[in-house]
Amino acid sequence: MSLALTVAAMTNAGCNAEQINAVVQAYEAERERAAAEQRAKKTAQKRKERASSPTVAATMGDNGRQDATGGDTLPPKKEIPPTPPKEKITPNPSSLRSESVCAREAFAEFKKIYPKRAGSQPWQPAERKFLAACSSGVEPEAILAGCRAYASSMAGDDPQFVAQAVTWLNQRRWQDEHVPRQARAGPPKDRGWVDAAQRFLAEDFEDGDGKRGEGNTDGNVRLFPAAS
Repeated sequence: MSLALTVAAMTNAGCNAEQINAVVQAYEAERERAAAEQRAKKTAQKRKERASSPTVAATMGDNGRQDATGGDTLPPKKEIPPTPPKEKITPNPSSLRSESVCAREAFAEFKKIYPKRAGSQPWQPAERKFLAACSSGVEPEAILAGCRAYASSMAGDDPQFVAQAVTWLNQRRWQDEHVPRQARAGPPKDRGWVDAAQRFLAEDFEDGDGKRGEGNTDGNVRLFPAAS
């Protein structure tokens, strides 16, 4: 029986408004429950149909996700390829040995050409400094060239002023500009020959042509005929 017929029958039977309202609310509640059940059945049916579809199954297999309300399938997550590991470059052992041998041979040459020192000269720490400099990229020949220049600049000087080799290497003094002793030498200390020449020019003399000369301390000479 429809709701309208039910209300009419209750009115004819003498039911009051409260009783009629209670029946109407119960009717509406039952109808809403039935509608909810119907929607749930339809949703379950749609999910079942999508799950059995080949396209949806393939999408779900590729990390696809279906909306919890039974809606359309969401697109799969974009996979990010893993970052390949960096290639580890292993140095060639033979190359390392070759460089080490060259550096040690260069140090042996360094010991030969380094200027002699009056005090102590610890060579072991100097060798470690030399090899460390070569390992850091310094060319051995650059150190040797600087050592030769230093030896030339110290030639003839007091050996006590020669720096220890380890100090010289630690301060990277092969990069310094070493001036040779001959280039930095000043005027000779013994000026005896200059004084003698000035005295000679200051004296009167007679040349081979019979002319006499008169000198002065400025080094200028005037020639004039000799007296007869």
